[in-house]
Amino acid sequence: MSGIILTPRLAKVCEFVRQGAFLADVGTDHAHLPLFLLEKEKIVGAVASDIAKGPIDRAREHIKKYPALEEKIHAVICDGLTSLEEYPITDIAICGMGGELIAYIIDRSDLAKKSGVRLILQPMTRAHKLRFYLAKRGFMIVGEGYAKEKNRIYQIICAEYTGTPYDISALNAYIGNGGGGENYKLLAQNEVKRLEREIRALELCGYECSFQKELLEKLRGETQ
Repeated sequence: MSGIILTPRLAKVCEFVRQGAFLADVGTDHAHLPLFLLEKEKIVGAVASDIAKGPIDRAREHIKKYPALEEKIHAVICDGLTSLEEYPITDIAICGMGGELIAYIIDRSDLAKKSGVRLILQPMTRAHKLRFYLAKRGFMIVGEGYAKEKNRIYQIICAEYTGTPYDISALNAYIGNGGGGENYKLLAQNEVKRLEREIRALELCGYECSFQKELLEKLRGETQ
């Protein structure tokens, strides 16, 4: 069997999947993530899902290339986490979507709130919206990671449901709480540049932007 090679983004996601888990890969990309974890014997089974037929057809074709793993992974068409209750899911990966869409998928699911279930989330945009949602809805952030691909830093958020809402600062919402690492500093630098552009645009339009300026100063402090 030829080894499966993941991008740095998905490789970082794998670090948060627990040993012996049954994984749900929501919005799957050719089932790369569950196949890799099955090949490494880190998970015992998986379901790869997507709302569209095309990605699932591609996932099924890819799964066929690994006959030794074929019985351990199911590729299904479904909307978010709906219709997945029949599987013994312990860990849920939702990757490659906007933060608001990820929040929407979680909000519609009782499975995400089930005791012992872990969420591993990788937003492509608006990570701050996702973190604010998690805090408001009682999903405790238990781990965070950062992965670099070319000039972009991707954020990975690991959360588990407690049912107890909590407050989160704007700084942590935007870049997480993983201070000290090189990728964390690079993310802060990227956010500084983005926020500087946003402030210039707001001021040109005559808008008040004290919130953005306060956040900008805090972000600059994280780049040191």
